[in-house]
Amino acid sequence: IDEDSPSGPLAPLGQARVDFEKALADAQADLHVVRIAGIYGPGRTLDRMWSRLRLNEQGPVVSRIQVDDLVGILAAAVTRADTPRMLIAADGFPEPTLEVARYTADLLGMALPDVSSDRPTHELRRGRRCRSRLRPDWYGPLNYPSYRTGVRAALRS
Repeated sequence: IDEDSPSGPLAPLGQARVDFEKALADAQADLHVVRIAGIYGPGRTLDRMWSRLRLNEQGPVVSRIQVDDLVGILAAAVTRADTPRMLIAADGFPEPTLEVARYTADLLGMALPDVSSDRPTHELRRGRRCRSRLRPDWYGPLNYPSYRTGVRAALRS
């Protein structure tokens, strides 16, 4: 998914977001939309959710953004005159949550929580592979271009 991808088909929450964006656009001519991938960072890493983490061998690929990179993008979006009307805030390395959990467990020297081989529930099957075609030229490189650099930094914090 990038800034030019059509919306849909969407789950109810996604459709509500798109409907809300449309209503805002209809009411206000100067609307800029930033669609944000899964946010992680200090206090928002998988180690904080270890006991309730549901991992699945067939889990979806998910895009992420480190919170400090997201703050930089949002700050630029509200201060720059050349902000695109639609922008995706995501790093360039979408991965299944299981892979991120394995990486986090290795860094922490912890055992991985139980991993299910069952077919994931509807909620767990949804994922989005996002990339921004516009952000690199408009904003520049991210401080944390992948979960590997971002998770390491978050755990150090």
